[in-house]
Amino acid sequence: MEKSFMQGFHAFDTNILVGCVLCFSLHLFRIYPVFTRFSSMKRTLFSLSLFIVSTSLAATSFMCPKTYTYIYPGDDIGQVLKACGKPNQSTTRTARVREMTENTQTWIYPANGLSVVIQNGVVTKLNHSKASATAAATLCTAAHAIAIGMTEANVAYLCGTPLPVNQVQYQYRNVEETVWTYQSNPTIPSTQLIFRDQRLYAIQ
Repeated sequence: MEKSFMQGFHAFDTNILVGCVLCFSLHLFRIYPVFTRFSSMKRTLFSLSLFIVSTSLAATSFMCPKTYTYIYPGDDIGQVLKACGKPNQSTTRTARVREMTENTQTWIYPANGLSVVIQNGVVTKLNHSKASATAAATLCTAAHAIAIGMTEANVAYLCGTPLPVNQVQYQYRNVEETVWTYQSNPTIPSTQLIFRDQRLYAIQ
């Protein structure tokens, strides 16, 4: 439902942009004495105007020039083929990507000498400098205690969120990308659709 709402909102916003660009294009033609005679400059300006319409929000969507259907990152490759048709060019390549494998944060509360180790969003260790080890499950308030296994959100609610000390670990891996290139008119730049795992990953 959320995706449908965002697509509808985006389509509404883009329709306004389409109207503005087309009005601008028609104004360019009206200032010339003969409307029906398209000079090379006017044809180029009109093509560029249409290109601006279809790629103004290129990071989040793309309007297929043949069907005027919008596609979005996350759409599967079959949906894109149906909406945009066969690309002018299709290539494959290998990309090296970085992925986070572990995110460890240490939240320090100086007032009560408490430090909380949160790994991938879950409390894994408690240290209390002012009490014995058994008191590590300390009270952040008079009524609530935190303990190992609590989520990051629980700790933030009970104790507040201090400035964390982050320790993030990453790994690199190779992924295969399929790149489809579309160019409906030689006078405008081409658009590349990048797929990973049979789904649209990026629009350039």
